[in-house]
Amino acid sequence: VRRLETSLYGRSHPQTVSLFGPELRWRPQMPLPEPIFRHPDLDFASLHLYEEGTIDDPSDTVAPALGMARIVGEALGEILDGRPFLDSEHGPIHSFKDKKITLPKPFDDEYFRHLQWAHLAAGGAGGGMRWPNRTPHVLTPGMRRAQRSLADFLP
Repeated sequence: VRRLETSLYGRSHPQTVSLFGPELRWRPQMPLPEPIFRHPDLDFASLHLYEEGTIDDPSDTVAPALGMARIVGEALGEILDGRPFLDSEHGPIHSFKDKKITLPKPFDDEYFRHLQWAHLAAGGAGGGMRWPNRTPHVLTPGMRRAQRSLADFLP
């Protein structure tokens, strides 16, 4: 992809691959960290952070944030060359898809705020990327306000 984009446009977009984050724990016998966190042709590392019982099915807004911070810290510990890390997908997927529960907006907005700030505070690039797990498939106005607050905080 990089060669094609460079030949066509004189530059390329940043390149990465991602993985459903729990796979790292479910399949420790597989050498998954190497291509995800250290492949020399990739510009940044990313995972889909769906921690079971917290991020994927929140009962409060603090435990998921603590999980986010821990996973981001673990991911950064796998990176040996200083490349950025970004959570490229997270949200209440188990609540929404399996249990058919849409989080109430006030709870979901707080959950979103806590996760984005935990992602940044732990050293992640920005606030991570939320998969809405709502109908319609969009972020709430409260989540957009939280993104604006994070953007205004950063230089």
